[in-house]
Amino acid sequence: MFILGIETTCDETGMALIEIKEDKVRILKNELASQIKIHTPYGGIVPILAAREHQKNLPFLLKNLEKDFDLKKIDYLAFSVGFRWSWTFTCFSHRKRICSKFG
Repeated sequence: MFILGIETTCDETGMALIEIKEDKVRILKNELASQIKIHTPYGGIVPILAAREHQKNLPFLLKNLEKDFDLKKIDYLAFSVGFRWSWTFTCFSHRKRICSKFG
């Protein structure tokens, strides 16, 4: 079974492709987009900037995963829910686009 995990709860945008076979779990690919440089001048995380960066980074990370893996093989999609609603909503808004790639 293959699972695509997506994380957008704070200032990092992450995706991981995981394979579970029998009782073994293996991370096949892990992508991360950092926002440290964007938030550093403000001395902390700026929610609206974080949400915009997630919007920009999610398609880029997904494209990187697609280079090495056929997304139609994915069985489950898992994504973060919590911490900041606006950031999590970014992940929800991309859900339909991501799922359409699964076929």
